[in-house]
Amino acid sequence: MPLFKGCGCKAKPAKAIDYITDEKKAAIVTSYALDDNRDYARQFAETAQLFHKAERYDSRKYYHFKHSFDPKDNITPEEAHRLTEELAQQAFPDNEYIIATHTDKHHVHCHIIVNSVSFVNGKMLHYSNSDYAKLKDLSNEIAAKYGYSTLDFRKPSADRIKSEERRVVLKGGTSWKEELREVIAEALKLCNNMDEFEKHLNKYGVTIARNTAKTISFLHPNKKKPIRGNKLGKAYTKHSYRT
Repeated sequence: MPLFKGCGCKAKPAKAIDYITDEKKAAIVTSYALDDNRDYARQFAETAQLFHKAERYDSRKYYHFKHSFDPKDNITPEEAHRLTEELAQQAFPDNEYIIATHTDKHHVHCHIIVNSVSFVNGKMLHYSNSDYAKLKDLSNEIAAKYGYSTLDFRKPSADRIKSEERRVVLKGGTSWKEELREVIAEALKLCNNMDEFEKHLNKYGVTIARNTAKTISFLHPNKKKPIRGNKLGKAYTKHSYRT
């Protein structure tokens, strides 16, 4: 069951690349359209400079995607990496990227960091909700081709979803509240304490805006106002978190 999620990032990619390629976490690392003997982040910057793109502070410098696999599928790191390479080759044929497969958790998962600027024509990557849904579809198609389980991400959550959110999901997009639910659910599954939980959210640009004895609020990276956990559903209230 592949879970594919990602976000655009405005910071320089050096720290993110260092994180995913950390030899303590990464069992396999490969790159596309990059020189493995040179600094990856520097090469991203050189491509952007060549086309005079991503120069502003608030420009997206790269995209960070995570491709996770269900432990029940018993996928090997090599196979997970191969499937992720196939996905990236189809999704980002004109962009430099690095893929790192991590085995430091109880489930195999892969990271993809993609240069936001095409090395072919300088065009910037941009993903609408429908574009993002197509990437998830592609992940499912590749998984099904090799006999692995798929994830029906369009199926509405059992938690509270308003009618306007449901329409976005049914159109093939992913609502921002559902994105929060996905990231929070993953963090709850993987983290053992509040510090780990908050750091995991931060990887996706999600921050905890308020955290009291009774309530907790989250801020989506593309929103200006935070939302309380109980507005996302009963599974996201303060009582759901281990401290």
